[in-house]
Amino acid sequence: MKDKKQNLSKVSSQTLNAPPMFHGVVRGMLPMYMLSLLMDKPHHGTEIMNAIEKMSAGTWKPSPGSVYPLLKKLEEEGLICGEWVSGRAAATRIYSVSRKGRSKLPEIQKQLLAELCITRDALQKHITILKKVLSGRKKDTHKA
Repeated sequence: MKDKKQNLSKVSSQTLNAPPMFHGVVRGMLPMYMLSLLMDKPHHGTEIMNAIEKMSAGTWKPSPGSVYPLLKKLEEEGLICGEWVSGRAAATRIYSVSRKGRSKLPEIQKQLLAELCITRDALQKHITILKKVLSGRKKDTHKA
């Protein structure tokens, strides 16, 4: 059991090389990541970006251009609440999950899982097709 934990910590502490296509997929996961994080405790934007990078085992760190507009949208939808807090060098907006956000998160997670499964199945079909194409090319080069 200890070995499994050590292996998992090694993976999560490494930055994995993810292809650009991967980043498009995980961008759709951002609302779920953000709500999940905020369920545990309130965060400000930079903390959210760093925590998501850690949650994704270093495969993705969302940009401020993705995080802050989504925070505003989630707040407008009533899923999170933001509060200005002073006492640091500059005032910081701290976000927490609202009651509505807490009740909606399981629905968001189920929808995301369904979409990811559909995406996985579609990708598997394309992988199979590409393998057949490549296999056919290898046969053709041996004939020539």
